[in-house]
Amino acid sequence: MKQIFRVILAGMLGGVALFILPFFVIRIVAFFFLISLIFRLVRPHRSRRAFSFCHNPANRPDWKNMTKEERELFKEKMKNDFFSQEKSPSPNL
Repeated sequence: MKQIFRVILAGMLGGVALFILPFFVIRIVAFFFLISLIFRLVRPHRSRRAFSFCHNPANRPDWKNMTKEERELFKEKMKNDFFSQEKSPSPNL
């Protein structure tokens, strides 16, 4: 008789655990999603302006058609200004 009650009690506890488990999982996922969203909104972003120069085809120089002096000028400009935050007027290449 005791063994039947143990099996019934174990089944009820297992059923309750399986029923409640998804709610905890959803809460945990929502918690981590909100924390990651807060960190994404609050942390300082890398300057995408510095990286957009090479990725934007309108701003990309035509490397093959440059002269050697223009290439050296471009390399020097990128070495000095690539990670700077202030905008400087770009020379006509």
